[in-house]
Amino acid sequence: MRLLIPYLFALTIAPDLGERLAKWKPVRMPYDSSGLTAREKQVVDKLVQASRFLEKIIGSRAIPRRWSCTRPRKTRGLSAS
Repeated sequence: MRLLIPYLFALTIAPDLGERLAKWKPVRMPYDSSGLTAREKQVVDKLVQASRFLEKIIGSRAIPRRWSCTRPRKTRGLSAS
């Protein structure tokens, strides 16, 4: 981790960031499950769960401090219930 610290300080934001972001537009992607079977709906739900799980993993690797702040801390003698 010590080796990464100098590189983190060397990162800079692109001067044309506003222009770059302007090229991307929000896209609505409505979900219509009316044509799906019950099994297909279950598969979609599992895929959504998996994508959220992966997002947490990737986010924790990209921003380790954020992950450590959001994880519940273990305390001695107390249950999490």
